[in-house]
Amino acid sequence: MKTLVLLTLTLAAAAATPESFHIPAQKIELRHNRPGTLHLDKEGVIFRSDDHKHDVALALKDIKTADLSDFRNLRFEVYEPAKWTPGFNRQYTFRANPDAPVEAMAQFLTTRLTRPVIGHYAEAKPRFSIEAFKGATGRLELTDTAIRFVCTNPAKSRTWLYTDIETIGRPDKFRFRITTTRETYMVELKDNLPEQAWQFAWDKIYGK
Repeated sequence: MKTLVLLTLTLAAAAATPESFHIPAQKIELRHNRPGTLHLDKEGVIFRSDDHKHDVALALKDIKTADLSDFRNLRFEVYEPAKWTPGFNRQYTFRANPDAPVEAMAQFLTTRLTRPVIGHYAEAKPRFSIEAFKGATGRLELTDTAIRFVCTNPAKSRTWLYTDIETIGRPDKFRFRITTTRETYMVELKDNLPEQAWQFAWDKIYGK
């Protein structure tokens, strides 16, 4: 009976995880945004514009960084030189609707990309949680797999997997810094960061 229950739960969880996403979106361009549909599956990211003149196809292996922390700016950096900015990689930016499943999309990419995926992921109860501020009030949370800034405004919420973090720092007891290959993010803390929390994060990143 126990085995049957476990199998049922496993199958239910698998069924609840989408294998593809198809959402209305706009490709953000300098002069004019192009409406269309954004598709995401195990093969990659495809944008099909309504006029069929501005389609984009990105294979997962070609994506260097994916940022799905804000539905208004879904950014994909690829291994391709930028046309107008020498020394930088090309980026594609899309705007989705507020109800777009960006959290589920970020989770989907996290399991399939070896490069950083920036976004907000629901997770189990954190080991440490401290009230913090970064453009809006939220909480800095340390979990077993990631550091999160969880905000009442979902667009400002962020998650950094420990595997994507290069360094952390605390310039003083009320500030916490996270550095990845893409960004440096400083969070203002409303309370003193416990030494146990700092040591926990340190061990997760440097104790490998």
